[in-house]
Amino acid sequence: MRAAYDEVYVYTMGRPGFILQYVVDAFAVQTANDKSKPISVVFGLVGLYLHVEKQFSGHQVQRVHMELGRRKREWPRMYVPEDRGSMTVADVLAATAGPDRDRAIDNWCRSVWTAFGANRQTIIALLGNTRSRSHDGLGAGIRDAWMGGQKEVGIVAWNWTPPDSRPLDNPLRSDQNWHRRTKGEYRLGQWPQPF
Repeated sequence: MRAAYDEVYVYTMGRPGFILQYVVDAFAVQTANDKSKPISVVFGLVGLYLHVEKQFSGHQVQRVHMELGRRKREWPRMYVPEDRGSMTVADVLAATAGPDRDRAIDNWCRSVWTAFGANRQTIIALLGNTRSRSHDGLGAGIRDAWMGGQKEVGIVAWNWTPPDSRPLDNPLRSDQNWHRRTKGEYRLGQWPQPF
């Protein structure tokens, strides 16, 4: 299976959208074992969640990974099911190079994410808890990733008061106010709903 992974890895290096990130995440999660570092499984599941459920590009997923990795922490152990999904990297490699193989990568990611679905709430909570505990810009980094790194919007500060004082169950809810600076001015605005 490693040889198939290596071929798909090289193939994705030249594909648009940095789909290489999806391949790295799906393979890390699907091949996880007792010796796997918790961070690799957590990051892989975060990437699959963001790609499959939130349609993040590979670049956006990579930015979230970089933000998550900025602080040292103990990463939780994830549930690793016996069934790792109906597709493998070998199935991806068997697809014709081009749009068919790119779709096979998406299907593989969906297959692995579904198999590891017992971890979904843990991943959502991890993203939410990291953001709500963080004053060092993790929320800004995730929002920047969602915005695609647009240079004209710089994140300055957050107002994390949820309506009706409900707990923050969604790290990037559209009804939460945020401040942005555009050309030196502070403005209060609303984000579209990425999560």
